[in-house]
Amino acid sequence: MPHDRHRRTPVRKKRREAECLPISGRPALRCRHATPHQNDAGAERLDADRPDASAAKVHSDRRGRVIDFVWWPSGTEWGHMQYVFPSGTPYSPTAISLSPYAFWIFFCLLAWLLSFKRSAWPFWAASTLYIWLFVVPLADIANTALPYILWDANNDFQRAFGPVRPMFTFLAIALAVSAVSAGFSMNRRLYRERAVGGRAYGILAVAAALLVLAVVSIRLG
Repeated sequence: MPHDRHRRTPVRKKRREAECLPISGRPALRCRHATPHQNDAGAERLDADRPDASAAKVHSDRRGRVIDFVWWPSGTEWGHMQYVFPSGTPYSPTAISLSPYAFWIFFCLLAWLLSFKRSAWPFWAASTLYIWLFVVPLADIANTALPYILWDANNDFQRAFGPVRPMFTFLAIALAVSAVSAGFSMNRRLYRERAVGGRAYGILAVAAALLVLAVVSIRLG
């Protein structure tokens, strides 16, 4: 695939080629892997698929600087960020790639703990906890995990863990089953007499998984 110095390419694509991208008048190497590269100024540049928490992690590391931040979704990506570290500065590309998903897991655990409240939550609060602090974070994690497991897509998980391995697939299945089970018990605790039954919950879980898979398939083409 030829290099194009004037065309932006999203980080979420199955191709693994690195392409040059002009930033601040200088060609920057947009890295598609977790291996740092150097530009003309000797700075190391890397990409991350999730711009929010990744950017926070970059700023928390020593002398990290975000040079490209896009959070608005498009037809081919949910957003991206590009960051730069001075040459020789120690940092962890793995931690930066995984920080958004650690952020989501924190919210899921928080919602799970809050569901143990003895008195009933108001319906709006229960729905906020369940949908926005549990279902949406898990769907976003699945949005990255499914392309990685099924197609070995070049995304945050591949940059963090390398090529997909059977052990990771088994672990992902176990975590998915655990998340579905935890979601059902949370549904019972949060909604109480309004909670959906086991059959309805199973149908909704399968429908949600198929929806995420369809979105991923369309996006990756």
